[in-house]
Amino acid sequence: MPQAECNLAEAISAGDLRTSGGAGNNSPENVIRVAKHLAQGLGYIHEHRYVHFDIKPKNIVRFGIIGGSDKLWKLIDFDAGKF
Repeated sequence: MPQAECNLAEAISAGDLRTSGGAGNNSPENVIRVAKHLAQGLGYIHEHRYVHFDIKPKNIVRFGIIGGSDKLWKLIDFDAGKF
């Protein structure tokens, strides 16, 4: 049977840290939320022996259901990373 490649991606519904509410909302609760999500993501990739070399606000994006109140901050753009 021939092999096929498949790329799967989530839709970004709320922009990145630089352009969305994350950058302008510096309440303690929001800062903690963003830091927690980023730390969880970095912990996961480091457990898998991967290093992300391009962490910046543009590469921290907010995912979530459009119209929903809960958003999840994620790290993207792993092109510069290294195992």
